[in-house]
Amino acid sequence: MRRADDATYLIFRASGGSPGIDDLRSQVGRLDFGVWRPDLLHLKVPSLPVWNSLAWWGLHQARLFHSRQYSVLLVRDGQRIVHRSCIMPAWFRWPFMDTDDIQITATWTEPDQRGRGIATLAAQMIVATARPDQTVWYATRELNRSSVAVSRSAGMELAGTAFRTKRFGLRPLGSLVVQLKEPPPDA
Repeated sequence: MRRADDATYLIFRASGGSPGIDDLRSQVGRLDFGVWRPDLLHLKVPSLPVWNSLAWWGLHQARLFHSRQYSVLLVRDGQRIVHRSCIMPAWFRWPFMDTDDIQITATWTEPDQRGRGIATLAAQMIVATARPDQTVWYATRELNRSSVAVSRSAGMELAGTAFRTKRFGLRPLGSLVVQLKEPPPDA
C-alpha cells in the first residue's frame, strides 16, 4: 500500500546503441572511462559503500539478476575516480524491465566535479554501448533535479512514474510499481 509520504520516481528510458560511441569519445578529453566487473577477487566497487557493493556482488554471484550484465562505469581524471554509474540488470525489484534490459543506478560524482557534464556523458556512454535491442532505464526521485537533468540531457525519454513498495514490511524486498506512459502512435 502506498503512503502519502512516499517519494514519486520518474522513469526514463532510451534504446541502446545511440548516439554514436565515436562522437562521445571525442568529448571525453582527459577523462578515462573504465568498467569494473564483479568476480571472486573484486567484491567492493570503488566509491560505492561497502554494504551496496557486497549486496550487489552477492546477488550477481547467486545469479539473482536476470542477466550477467552487472558492472560499474568508472570515470577517472588521472588516478582519481570522479564519477560512478552502476549498470544493473533486471531483477524482481524492477518488474517493468525485460530480461536483457539494464538500468543506470547509484550514480555519484565528486562534489568538485559536478556541473561539468560528466554524469551526462557517462549515461550517454552506457546507452551508446548497450545493444540496440536493449532498453536502458534510469529511475530517479522526482525531486532529484540533478538526475532528472542528466536523464534528459543524455537523450532519455520520460517513460512514466513509479513508487516503491514494501514486501513483508521491508523496503529492500519491495519493488518499483511503474505507470508507463502510453507509447506514441506509429506514424
